[in-house]
Amino acid sequence: MKKLALAAFALAMAGAIPAGAEVGVSVGMTGAFQSGGYDASRPCVFYRMNDLPAPKRCHRHFFDYYGHAVHADGDFVFRSEASYQYWQGDASYKRWRAHDYSAGHQNW
Repeated sequence: MKKLALAAFALAMAGAIPAGAEVGVSVGMTGAFQSGGYDASRPCVFYRMNDLPAPKRCHRHFFDYYGHAVHADGDFVFRSEASYQYWQGDASYKRWRAHDYSAGHQNW
């Protein structure tokens, strides 16, 4: 009896859905990252996982993960002195220091 009721329900539902019905799914990325830029509001773990300079609010997160090797430079935190030296010559980092977040690092 249950199977018959379930089959009747399935048939009723099949008839209720138009033959041309579609289901669409959309996934979007917002903010500066969409255009390849820097988004200072991302979680601290994002910067660590992508080896990017992090906003100074992430100092504790970086310190907890990297220890005393963390290097801070004004508005940004780096995993190490070597990472800081690497980013010093990067054009994207220079824009970010000037609060121009419109363009991102080409390697990510």
